[in-house]
Amino acid sequence: MRFAPPASLDTREKKKFPLPAQASLLDSARGKNYDAINKVITDKQGDEATEEIERWASRVTSSADPKAQTSVYYDADSSTYVIRVARGMRILLFRLSEAQVRTPEREAECEKTLRRKIKDLSL
Repeated sequence: MRFAPPASLDTREKKKFPLPAQASLLDSARGKNYDAINKVITDKQGDEATEEIERWASRVTSSADPKAQTSVYYDADSSTYVIRVARGMRILLFRLSEAQVRTPEREAECEKTLRRKIKDLSL
């Protein structure tokens, strides 16, 4: 005898956990062209990753505040990426670790941090 869960349970489970393909379509519609399963800012390390991180940061910055400018450099001593956000005469510096930019599913966390910093800069 096989046990089959009720149909209502299946429907709830699908709503709670959308398929990666559905998430990918939603992300593409929002202008994000990356795989929904493996959200990393870059898979490169050190200075090689700086260009990709700067493109990512510029995309986030321009959507949050078109007047803000972003630049990135790699600090080898601390293994972090220093992100410089400038708006007029105000400049804000903060760091993202290599682990943050290379770990799957942490891009949203990094983007949230960057948007918060841009908002702080605009105040």
